[in-house]
Amino acid sequence: MADWEKQHIVAAFRFELGKVGAKAVRTRTVEHLAKVNGELAVEVARGIGVPEPSGTQAADKLSSPALSLESLRGDGSIRTRQVAVLVADGVDTAQVTSLREALAAEGAIVEALAPTDGAVTGADGERYAVDRAGTPSARLAGRRARLGCGGPLLRAW
Repeated sequence: MADWEKQHIVAAFRFELGKVGAKAVRTRTVEHLAKVNGELAVEVARGIGVPEPSGTQAADKLSSPALSLESLRGDGSIRTRQVAVLVADGVDTAQVTSLREALAAEGAIVEALAPTDGAVTGADGERYAVDRAGTPSARLAGRRARLGCGGPLLRAW
C-alpha cells in the first residue's frame, strides 16, 4: 500500500473514532486494530488520545496489490468516473445538457444535482429535470470542480 493510502486510512480512523465519546471504546477499537496492523493502531492511538497498544501484531504480513488504489490508476480517462453537475434556478440548461452529453460520451456517469428534488427553472424559463436533490457535502468534497454558470447558480449552492 502506498504511503498516501496509509495516511488516508489513519486519518479516517482518527476522524471517526474522534467522534466517539467513550475513551474505553476508542481504546478497545485501537486494540482490535493492533491485531490487524500494529503500525496503524499506533498512529491512530496517537491522534485520538488513547494509549498505544501493547505490541499485539497481526500474524499475517501478506500484501495484495488488489487492495491498493495505486495499482488501479486506470488509463487517465474520465471513463467510469462519477460527475455531479450542480444546477439551480437560473442555470443555462443548454450548457448543462451539452456538458452532460459530452461527459457521458466519454464514459462518465453524470448526475444533475439541485438544492431540491424534481426540477429547476432554467434561465430560458423552461423546467430542467434533475436526477436528485443533493448538497455539495463531504461526500462530494474533493471530487468535483466548480463550473459556475452565473450568479443565481452560485448563490443557490
